[in-house]
Amino acid sequence: MERYYAHGKLLLTAEYAVLEGAKALALPTKLGQCMEVSSIDGNTLLWQAYDHQDTLWYQGRFKRDGTHLAIDQAQDLDTSTTLLQLLNHCIDQRHEFLEVVLGKEVATHLEFPRDWGLGSSSTLISTLAQWSQTDPYKLLWEAFGGSGYDLACSQAQGPIFYTKKWPTPIVTSAPFNPDFTNELFFVHLNQKQNSREAITQYRKKGITSDQLASVNELTDDLTQATSLDSFEKALASHEDLLAEVLGIPPVKERLFPDYPGQIKSLGAWGGDFVLATRQEATSYFPGKGYTTVIPYPEMIL
Repeated sequence: MERYYAHGKLLLTAEYAVLEGAKALALPTKLGQCMEVSSIDGNTLLWQAYDHQDTLWYQGRFKRDGTHLAIDQAQDLDTSTTLLQLLNHCIDQRHEFLEVVLGKEVATHLEFPRDWGLGSSSTLISTLAQWSQTDPYKLLWEAFGGSGYDLACSQAQGPIFYTKKWPTPIVTSAPFNPDFTNELFFVHLNQKQNSREAITQYRKKGITSDQLASVNELTDDLTQATSLDSFEKALASHEDLLAEVLGIPPVKERLFPDYPGQIKSLGAWGGDFVLATRQEATSYFPGKGYTTVIPYPEMIL
């Protein structure tokens, strides 16, 4: 049996702006997704996907169709169509992969809930690229678009700086390991956003070169912050800047105006996780009905 693994991701800075080449601070998560590949009788590809509770949530079968694959059996046509698209993009990059996949059974295992937004798609693309020996960024950009920071996180061993660049992004290790990680918490808002829809909305507004430069500065400020106070100031400045770009009030202003610490959106505004500072997070958010509050050291690699 072959086994491939990819870490999940959270984007601390430069959400949306990373699409235009802004320098982003991104965090790989301890939880991710693994892919196991084994041989079976026959000339098809059987695909099974399991969630974090080891429950089978998707099963599909694919067959040869000329020089590519086609759907043979599908219980979920949308998922099968997306998966088929990815598999055929892999075959386009490396034609011999068609012969590799036939007579195989693939089982993917997510380690986090699917609605957490930690990268069920990016970890799939990363493991698929490992198996097919193809370029994960090319795979992402041909199939979905997006910045690619999530793919960089999938194989990272700690926080990274990420800059989108064609054909090869710039990925470097980020010296982000502040003394106050015990004051940082990730809170799930139970409102998963569709990344592609959010990106489309952002593209309508755009970002100026001055705003882009400010995002880059704030990424450095956040990374270099030596105290919780200076970190919170940089978080607030980043939220204000993106609020101006997107025309949307920051999440703290909208939902938690009385919270004593700072709150920052992570990734698409309006859903998934936010970062909250200060120990009060452990009582404040459950009191508001948000029961998933994860300390930074438990979440981040």
